[in-house]
Amino acid sequence: MATSSFTDGKKVRFKINEDELEDDGFSGEWDFLRYLLTMKEDLNVAVIVDNLVKRHVIDPSNREEILKQTTERARIELCLNRVRATGTNAYTQFCDALRDTGYSSILDTVATDGEEFLSSIDGLVLPVGFPAKNKGQEASNLSGVFLQATDDLAVRGVKMSISSLSKETRASQREFTLIIERQAELEKQLTQVLKSLDTAKEALIRERQEKLGLREQLRSKDEDLATMQRKYLELQKAIGSLKETNNKYHDKVTKLQIENEQLKKAGKDKANLETELSDKNRELEHLKMQLKHQEKQISLQEETIINKLTLIEKLVSDQRDMAEGHDKLKQQVSKQAEDIYKLSSEKNESSNQISTQQKQLNFQQAQIVMLQEQMQRLENHFNLNNPNTEEQDQSQQQQQQHGHHPSTLGKKYLSNLTKSVHLRPFNASGKLESSKSSFWKEDSNRKNK
Repeated sequence: MATSSFTDGKKVRFKINEDELEDDGFSGEWDFLRYLLTMKEDLNVAVIVDNLVKRHVIDPSNREEILKQTTERARIELCLNRVRATGTNAYTQFCDALRDTGYSSILDTVATDGEEFLSSIDGLVLPVGFPAKNKGQEASNLSGVFLQATDDLAVRGVKMSISSLSKETRASQREFTLIIERQAELEKQLTQVLKSLDTAKEALIRERQEKLGLREQLRSKDEDLATMQRKYLELQKAIGSLKETNNKYHDKVTKLQIENEQLKKAGKDKANLETELSDKNRELEHLKMQLKHQEKQISLQEETIINKLTLIEKLVSDQRDMAEGHDKLKQQVSKQAEDIYKLSSEKNESSNQISTQQKQLNFQQAQIVMLQEQMQRLENHFNLNNPNTEEQDQSQQQQQQHGHHPSTLGKKYLSNLTKSVHLRPFNASGKLESSKSSFWKEDSNRKNK
């Protein structure tokens, strides 16, 4: 935008920049366009900036700088300044960007109201080839074209600036009315917020009362927790005793202790602790029942094992006795075989001895017979000398007939000598021989004869 400066209070001059990149031929349109953009409530500056970046009108760094601004008005001002600094055709490119982003209504207002605004300025030198009735459309090349800085032009420029200021004041009045309306709405919202604050205070008082009640409940629950901790210590002692009695369930009991300690540290409420402890007690009772059942099974198994061991020991002892008896029988059989062999040899020897003795006895018997005859002769001779000889002979004959032994010692001796001696040998068992051998048969035949 051209700035006016007063020299000695007489002349008004425009600052004309000799740089060809500035687009001062559209300074009025830029001001009017800035006014329309600031009055647009639903304007999306980011979309316009993105389109300008696509057209390579501004750099991406300028885009980030524009979007960093906090207010929409500051974003619009900075965007227009960056676009105007790009070159002479910046206005047309900006209008094309507005048309592409869907803000052609702003360009229409610029075309209608901008002609009336610029027609009031007489003597304005327009660029060659620039249409007079369509200031919003794309213009031709404006490089090398400048405004003529005459006095009339300076006056008209002042008028144009005054008219722009009047429009800005109108816009500011509109903004002021909008601000007043917004302030009224904010006052209404403030009353609603105050009402909500009152309700929030009441809710806060209620919450404080509820917190006090909850604190009292928490104290009671702490007392209950202390009692539960005592019960837990008792249960822990019982668990220790069960741990000593049964090593198989040691892992389960330790897990339960760890879970109980975690429950103790967590500080849960009474109901959860009671339910969990009851579950643990049930598990412990179930474990006790299992232990008792297993102990019974173990005792039964021990009894069966003991019975089986006794049976095995009996069988082993019987087998040992049978083995020893078998060995003894073998030894006895071997001994008996040896004894039988010895006895058979002894029997043969004894039979030989008996045969020799029998021969000797037969010889002695013959001698005894001869002696008997001699004795009879002597007796007969003696009886002749003794008168009682006949009676003695008769008694002797009677005794011989009846088989009585002689009364005198000499006769007894002679009768014993006359008897044939036949002794039976002993057998292998140590008893008299009862078998009927050929030797005894000969003896019996002799007796029968």
